[in-house]
Amino acid sequence: MGNGTSVWHIAGAAALALGAWAGSPAAQGGPLICPGCDLSGQDFSGRTLEAPNLAGADLDGANFSGAVITGGNFIGASLSGATFRDATIQAGAEGVPTLFQNADLTGADFTGTTITAGDFQYSTLNCSNFPGVVLTEAVFGPVVAMDADTACTADFTNTTLSCEFAHRVDAIDLTGADLPDCSVTLDDGSVLEGVFDEAVALPEGRYEAAPDGAEGFAKAGSSAFVPPKGTALRTYAAVAQTVYVSSEGTDAAGCGSDISNYCKTIAYGADQCTSADCLVTLQYGTYALAAPVAPGKGAITISGGYVGDKPVSNYQSRVQAPADGVPAFDLTAQDSGIVLQNLLVVGSSPSAPRVSAHSIALRASGAALTFDGVNLVAAAGTTGPAVGDGTAGADGVTGSPGTGPGSPGAGGPSSCGAAGGTGGQTISATASSHLPFPWVECKYECHVQWRNGGSGGAGGTGTNASGSSLSKADSLACYACPSGRGGLPKSAATGTKGGNGSCGAGGAAATDTTGSFDANGVWTGSAAGAGTNGLAGGGGGGGGPGGSCGYANCLCSSSAYSGGAGGGGGSGGCGATPGSGGQMGGASFGIVLVGAQLSLAGGPSVVTGARSGDGSPGGAGQKGGAGSSGGAGKSYSDICNDGGASGARGGAGGIGGASGAGAGGNSGPSVNIVLTGSGSSVTGTLTHYVGAAGAGGSKGTAGASASNCTAEDAADGIEGIAETTHTY
Repeated sequence: MGNGTSVWHIAGAAALALGAWAGSPAAQGGPLICPGCDLSGQDFSGRTLEAPNLAGADLDGANFSGAVITGGNFIGASLSGATFRDATIQAGAEGVPTLFQNADLTGADFTGTTITAGDFQYSTLNCSNFPGVVLTEAVFGPVVAMDADTACTADFTNTTLSCEFAHRVDAIDLTGADLPDCSVTLDDGSVLEGVFDEAVALPEGRYEAAPDGAEGFAKAGSSAFVPPKGTALRTYAAVAQTVYVSSEGTDAAGCGSDISNYCKTIAYGADQCTSADCLVTLQYGTYALAAPVAPGKGAITISGGYVGDKPVSNYQSRVQAPADGVPAFDLTAQDSGIVLQNLLVVGSSPSAPRVSAHSIALRASGAALTFDGVNLVAAAGTTGPAVGDGTAGADGVTGSPGTGPGSPGAGGPSSCGAAGGTGGQTISATASSHLPFPWVECKYECHVQWRNGGSGGAGGTGTNASGSSLSKADSLACYACPSGRGGLPKSAATGTKGGNGSCGAGGAAATDTTGSFDANGVWTGSAAGAGTNGLAGGGGGGGGPGGSCGYANCLCSSSAYSGGAGGGGGSGGCGATPGSGGQMGGASFGIVLVGAQLSLAGGPSVVTGARSGDGSPGGAGQKGGAGSSGGAGKSYSDICNDGGASGARGGAGGIGGASGAGAGGNSGPSVNIVLTGSGSSVTGTLTHYVGAAGAGGSKGTAGASASNCTAEDAADGIEGIAETTHTY
């Protein structure tokens, strides 16, 4: 905040949940801050509500009977069927009235309500009831926002009205209503003044329903009302050029020269300015933008709330920002000195969740600008985009069986370093004899060469499972022929099982609760930490070979039988990949000043904060792959008659580790005014309704591998900031 700035904070820094807020005002600890909340049917009767921010909230059927509402903010709220019977509605600090702008008041009941300061501009009034209420201190604007075809009009019977109602006598029930301070001369010379003893029926054709899509009722043959005598007007210094703009005008060369030749859009009207000493007047009504307003005409003034060529004091023209979070005004150094007056600027939310989605109602880069009687309403952020879950680890592959003495089984293959070991095999087995001189004793001998089972791949365990081995004593049985045989050769043990892979850990929440801005005023959100991988189980060791047999004698032929080859080890299951970290929720910004200076002058200006988007949930972890079994060794049915001892089975692969889940994303920031870049400042008194932070995203579900382990938990996301002003 720049030096010398005085900012009055309507709301405290922390949002209060409705449950915590309930109770006596002393126990409540601060205003009710719940923009965009679902509070339908809630009972606020008899409560004292100091500067609540309920903008955009669902308050259908809510009960405010007997409540005292001071400087309340109901902008854009849905109040269908709500009751304010006998309530008191009054101004807050800096004289800001309780705001019902843009609210849906269909069927709302204000019977007996005391309204000393209320702004109902652009509110929908179908079937609303104000019988007997003094409305001289309420502002409704020059049109009544109702469905022209409805049979249920607003009830203003026996009310005391301000002059602005004089042109609405056909649109609402004014039986017994009092217009004490004004009179209106109609085109035919007749005068409306004093008390309406019955509902007034004007001559046919005097008033007509507004065109499709427009609001309320309009005077026949006219695009706007002429303000009644007695209506307060603003006064301004003379300017060299005035351009007139109406949403019912036409953008064409030379438009805007007078009220019979309105331009249609703000941008086109501003483009008609030939110098900075130019006043662009906006007729009362809504200007829905397709693109941001960026006049580039220097220190011009864009002033709303006009009725014809008259600037009515409390009226504001509504400027709706383009869709998808795009700013209504995107000012540059070429706009330095621009003045915005009597505008209701309404931001828009991003159209869909996406990474770093954000809404900005107004952005100024390198420009000095002035607000005079501007209400700016930030739009809600969107939920962070969904992120990916992890992927389950691949299961291991069964080792191949041994198929012969010299054909060991191959270990199961693996893409994660967890292949099974190769089975062992007999390389050679021989038996021989000879009768040396003096031919008295026959000499015979047997020989065998073999290879033990191979080790399995370590996977993520750091240890190789060994293949089974055949001891020398068990590797050979050598017999003299034909004297028969003694002990049989032995088989090796089953290959060693691979170790299980360890499970991963959950992701950590991001510490960044604000996101960041680049030099162009574009915001980037943070992302939460992903989980970690599960590790692969080890491959099983190969099965060792069976022992061999040999027969030898000088009187008969020698023969040998090789032992069976071992089976290959099963490969280990691969570890699972982790869940991704959740993304930050969408940001909600009212004004972003990038090396820009905002000054406050004239009428009070208000910035209403919204709720930022929730963080997205973290992605789920997954299970590790199952280890597979080893292959069988080659076996023989008649040892030492049709072959040697059977080869051993390969060891099973280990189980892959489960992966960790991603942490939940943080909710986005909600900031009324962002100061970024060198020299950004705000000077003057600005009324703030602080917004609220959305909820942090939930952590993903941790992966679990049966008969092995479960990944460590991830963290939930945390709330982003909710502040009136933040310097980036």
